Amino acid sequence: MLLRTATPKLRFALPTGHPENAQRAWALAMGAPLVASEGYALDALTQPDAPGAASLKARVAARMKTFWSVQDRRTLIATLNWLGREGHRIGHMARLTDYSVSPLQNIAERRKELGKTADYDEDARAELYRIDALLSDHLGMLKAKFLAFDTARAVMLVYGGRLHDWLSEDECWPYLFDMARDVQRTYESWSDYAEDFLRGRSFWKGAEFSERNVVDRLTQKLLSTRHSPWRLMWEQPLPPQVASARLRDVSEPISQGPVWWLERAGDAL
Repeated sequence: MLLRTATPKLRFALPTGHPENAQRAWALAMGAPLVASEGYALDALTQPDAPGAASLKARVAARMKTFWSVQDRRTLIATLNWLGREGHRIGHMARLTDYSVSPLQNIAERRKELGKTADYDEDARAELYRIDALLSDHLGMLKAKFLAFDTARAVMLVYGGRLHDWLSEDECWPYLFDMARDVQRTYESWSDYAEDFLRGRSFWKGAEFSERNVVDRLTQKLLSTRHSPWRLMWEQPLPPQVASARLRDVSEPISQGPVWWLERAGDAL
């Protein structure tokens, strides 16, 4: 029998459950499913000293190195800038477009080829799932934007950067607010954001939503829990973009995706 891991509690560091600054609370809320799954307090970018803090730091360091090849400030900035410029969404959108315009005969041949190895090849199974999800418009996949998934992952990495003192809070907030502005332009509500997060996560995994998966369950919990940060007003006013000598100015049309540029001129990669 498969055992289901308990859904982690939503942790908060402040008595009110949210930062005093509503703008910062909103920006942090974008990463809530992944941030909560790691065991961070949802309302504090800089985590409070508490029992288990050392264990959290060691666990996060191991996961960032294993899954992201991030092990210091330099590799973190490179990864955050990649998520801002391109992320998973560029490749996902290209694949979505390719399958959407391909003749059905070509898709059938592709499915047949993948089916030959799907029993033992995880990548083949994942690609079959993606094809079928697009053909059936599962989860509304044909209208996926894939921005929410990149955003949540970026917020999670910012938390990790603060935990290890690779980033200062002064560096983090402009990056987070740049994300937040683009998210508000792209989605209409937290529910809309959550739906696209699940589409992006499902497409990335090449697998269905699972009640046995902690992140998938947390996403549902955040939509229904009374004290969830996803109860914050969606139309929260955010700070305007401000040019900063500490941030490299990169001009790129919004249609090409957001530029959440964190790299300083002195940290050129």
